[in-house]
Amino acid sequence: MEQLTTQYTSYNQRRLHYSTLFWACLALHFSGILVALLFSNHQTTFTKPILFGLIGLASFLMSFIAFRLHHLEAHYETLLRKIEDHWINQNIDGVQRADVTGKYSSRKLVILALFIVALVFSGLSAVKF
Repeated sequence: MEQLTTQYTSYNQRRLHYSTLFWACLALHFSGILVALLFSNHQTTFTKPILFGLIGLASFLMSFIAFRLHHLEAHYETLLRKIEDHWINQNIDGVQRADVTGKYSSRKLVILALFIVALVFSGLSAVKF
């Protein structure tokens, strides 16, 4: 029982770590986009199409990173569920289970939004200003 509790704690810490990384990466990415757009009106070494292309490329990369972080978080959520099911089958009192992330979640919508942002900025990079 003690080993299973230790394993559960370890899995939960990893799941929380990936969740924190997911939101921290997105915050860093969107703040970078904001800073790039604010300074795009000033004299820069990049023209707007190049800047928009770089933002689009960075958004594609960030959507992939966000997808992988969400996948890892969901994997650990599944492992936690298996341990909780084992405890429930052993009739251990006080076991509470959270709902498993469904087919539609806020994280998947954020990943989709990142991909759309990447497509928009990549399209803007082809437009002449």
